[in-house]
Amino acid sequence: MLPRCVRGTPPGTEMEKSIRINQLRFDFSSGTLSGQVSKKLQKTFGSVIKSFYLYIINQLKIKNMGCFSFMCKLCGKPINSDSFSGENVRLTLLDKGKAIEEMQGQYDSYGRVFDKDGESIDWKKSWPGVCDLMFEGNRGSGISAAHVHCIKISNYTPTENSNDDPNQGWGHIKTYHEGNCEIYHKVI
Repeated sequence: MLPRCVRGTPPGTEMEKSIRINQLRFDFSSGTLSGQVSKKLQKTFGSVIKSFYLYIINQLKIKNMGCFSFMCKLCGKPINSDSFSGENVRLTLLDKGKAIEEMQGQYDSYGRVFDKDGESIDWKKSWPGVCDLMFEGNRGSGISAAHVHCIKISNYTPTENSNDDPNQGWGHIKTYHEGNCEIYHKVI
């Protein structure tokens, strides 16, 4: 059975969060393996499943996975979107604590923002490359997300990725995170 991003299962299902093989369970969000296995096997098998997952995404040329979101690095609340509009967010792509790309606008539910015409802005780095950073297990690599509103009231320099939102960004879009903000994408 394939992960939700491949099969298209609806939000809230068990499969979107993990994959089961007999009595073993691999959790995609935390990268952990549970069941009756040794620590060494957990680490090895977990790494194999992650590699297989990324291989599937790459081979099937999956550009847009199922919806996912992050918790704001500043206020700790989710970055919400309904896939047609979203809260104003700044996303920073990090590689070992260093910002390599940045985009700002309404969150699109897929790790990007919308442009002025409502189309998603793609990262310059390939999507498999973005996934590699997100899943390499280094807190300094992946996507750091912060509400634009929160950035305006604090001094923020992203150096760590954001935690995943367990509700995948499905929630009320807060009005103070809506409205106009500067929309941009830049390679740093």
